[in-house]
Amino acid sequence: PPLAIICGGETTMTLPPNPGFGGRNQALALSAMKALAGVQKVALLSGGTDGGDGPKHDAAGAVITGSDFDFATQNGLDYAKALATADSYTFFKEFENARFGAKNVMHMRDGPTGTNVMDLIIMLAV
Repeated sequence: PPLAIICGGETTMTLPPNPGFGGRNQALALSAMKALAGVQKVALLSGGTDGGDGPKHDAAGAVITGSDFDFATQNGLDYAKALATADSYTFFKEFENARFGAKNVMHMRDGPTGTNVMDLIIMLAV
């Protein structure tokens, strides 16, 4: 049967000495990409209700599916490096270009919302 898991709160992450771009929600989605690899008909969204996720970029989070990790590795995208260097924003930017030939597919971009309730993590399985 279909399943939705909805979580709220704010995760934390330890940054390397010279971090790349991307915040905790994009990092969570990137981590989940490997954990959900090969799982059919599943998607996960992790995003900030304030419309931002880390400095100096336009994303509030990211969306992944169970087929994304395999696509990334088969197309030469360096998942491990992006995770180690806290550069999830760049990874998702390259990913959406390679897979979809477009932007604003993997990143959640809603702009500043004027509120900061919490981060939301939503996983759907059908």
